[in-house]
Amino acid sequence: MKQVKLFFTIMSLLAPVSSFAQWEYQSPFSEGLAYVLDDNGKYGYIDEGGKLAIPCQWEDAWLFSEGVAQVQDAQKKWGFINKTGKMVVPCKLKSLARFDDEGYASVQDDNGKYGVIDKTGKVVIPFEWHYISPFYGTDLARVQDGDGHLGLIDKTGKVVIPCNKLNLGYFNEDGIAVVRDENEKWGLVDKSGKMILPCTLNTFVSFDDDDVAIVQDDNEKYGIIDKNGKTVTPFVWNDIRPFNKDTGVALVRNDDWKYGFIDKTGQMVSPCKWDEAESFQEGLALVKEDNEKYGFINKTGTVVIPCKWHYAESFIEGLAKVEDEKKKYGFIDKTGTVVIPCQWKDLQNFREGLAAVQDDDSKQGFIDKTGTLAIPCQWNFVQDFSEGLAAVMDEDGKWGFVDKTGKLAILCQWEHAEPFFNGVAEVTDEEWEPLKIDKTGKVINR
Repeated sequence: MKQVKLFFTIMSLLAPVSSFAQWEYQSPFSEGLAYVLDDNGKYGYIDEGGKLAIPCQWEDAWLFSEGVAQVQDAQKKWGFINKTGKMVVPCKLKSLARFDDEGYASVQDDNGKYGVIDKTGKVVIPFEWHYISPFYGTDLARVQDGDGHLGLIDKTGKVVIPCNKLNLGYFNEDGIAVVRDENEKWGLVDKSGKMILPCTLNTFVSFDDDDVAIVQDDNEKYGIIDKNGKTVTPFVWNDIRPFNKDTGVALVRNDDWKYGFIDKTGQMVSPCKWDEAESFQEGLALVKEDNEKYGFINKTGTVVIPCKWHYAESFIEGLAKVEDEKKKYGFIDKTGTVVIPCQWKDLQNFREGLAAVQDDDSKQGFIDKTGTLAIPCQWNFVQDFSEGLAAVMDEDGKWGFVDKTGKLAILCQWEHAEPFFNGVAEVTDEEWEPLKIDKTGKVINR
């Protein structure tokens, strides 16, 4: 009798787990529910105990937010249900967004026009726009008219900025946004529609954390402005790269196509004397002298690693790839010391503690940061590690995945493979059909 009771106890503990395993797909939980896909291709919802809370009857479904979830019926129309499965907004919409904190959602009707509804389904902004963005975290929404021009409306539907802009960026904390007019020129506007900076700029790079932006004028020269449109750095450069967050300097190029570095006041940190240069990475910037050799400078412009390498790349994970005079590759540290000898035909930067290398026979494998061969050079081609696995190609041209010990975790069977991202990798089969697999190699539907 005790054995029978023990059996039923174990089975009762396993019951929720088996309910999770019966679905073709299960989403993450949100507000206590997750949507699931059954073997008939219908969506429903389960609770955190694995019990079916809302029957599988929908063609598509999304996560719950603010107590409701978007669902699609057999006619491909969208609506909203509550946590009991009751329809709160009937399935009659062509598309919709989730409700914001105040209970508003932008939706599209059968005529392709956008409007806004509340949680009862009441239309609060008429269906008259070509597009309306959601009101997430703001009192204003972007609208687009039939000519493709953008403007702004408030939650009553009142037009705040008329639709006369080709592009309208997000407003910053000071209520200023980037705009582009019909002449393809850029400027700045506030929430009332007042132009802070007229649309006279050819190019505009978004404001950084210090509220400065790289822009280009009519003469195709680059400079820097602040959030009020004031010129911080004169328009004298052929190019400016974004400021590095750690060093506060930016790469610039002059009329002679020489590279240098400036700070955010426009002062030169390193004169424009380099034939090539890259932005700062991990505190150092790659530069190339006119002797065709590469080295590195620090944020004051001082050369800290002499320009003696035939080729080099920026630092990643504390090491930089370099090529010597024999056209062999290795790695140096930030003092310029060779930590992995230049002995490889080619190599890639370290990712997740391992770097792909190619030997003299053109076979590829991986080394660790001591230079030790962690995975033998036996593959025709390898990709960088991502989420603990790396795609590898065998002699037959088929792709699979190895783990960091070199063990084949997923057999080489695919025509092509991409790195894993969020536990999923894209692969193609023998008919070149794109598929998605999990880390066990199982093909998943979604």
